[in-house]
Amino acid sequence: MKKYYYERSRLLESEVNIAFEELLWMDDIQTTKWIDSLREFILREWDVYGIPPTIGQNTEMLKRNFHKLRDYPLHQGSKQFLTKDEDTGEYDVIKNYNKFGSGVNQFFPTMLKT
Repeated sequence: MKKYYYERSRLLESEVNIAFEELLWMDDIQTTKWIDSLREFILREWDVYGIPPTIGQNTEMLKRNFHKLRDYPLHQGSKQFLTKDEDTGEYDVIKNYNKFGSGVNQFFPTMLKT
């Protein structure tokens, strides 16, 4: 299958983009069908067109946020980056809750799938 690459998702224009009220009026069978359709749409966008289900950043924002990563505390025991492993008690589990790190996900879209 040939891969195409677009700059943004086509979710807003798709038939799976419905109003919340429409979802409320659906019965269980209709809701299940809609969920399956939404899932298929998102996976197709990601697998075929290379567009992960996230809000993107423009080039300038990507550059700015990559520069911020330079000063991010990565040293052993940093509570901002590493968190405690419940099994071992060691601080060796990566925790990425900062917003400027999301540019990495956009730059390397397969990171979200990992």
